[in-house]
Amino acid sequence: MWSFIINPQAGNGRGKLQFEKLQKTLDYQSLQVVYYYSEYESHAEAIVRELAANEEIRAIMVIGGDGTIHEVINGIGSCDIPVGFVPGGSGNDFARGAHIKGRPEKILAPLTDVEMQFNNRIEITDLFAGGWGDTSL
Repeated sequence: MWSFIINPQAGNGRGKLQFEKLQKTLDYQSLQVVYYYSEYESHAEAIVRELAANEEIRAIMVIGGDGTIHEVINGIGSCDIPVGFVPGGSGNDFARGAHIKGRPEKILAPLTDVEMQFNNRIEITDLFAGGWGDTSL
């Protein structure tokens, strides 16, 4: 199961709009998904801590800004769950530094290909290559 964490306030509502676009894609619809909207500061961190205990979670996709991805990385700790990121904030410094760019569906598509090819545990070692991050840092 894939978990999406969305900050609907990021980028003055851009995070929510990015997620709504993704929901309409075949790539998104082909996944078994559970999603959460962060509702307050540090909420994404709390959500991830709960998800880390769920063995059915195969990957976490974050849609939001720099603060949202920061909270998720803090919350995931040493858990070995891949994290993807679709920038939806106003500044998106993290995405720029990690070379994550493009429309949400273009970021998601190659990640779902990885899931279909391996259909087992996803192992990603390149730091934020194509939107994914190595959470062991």
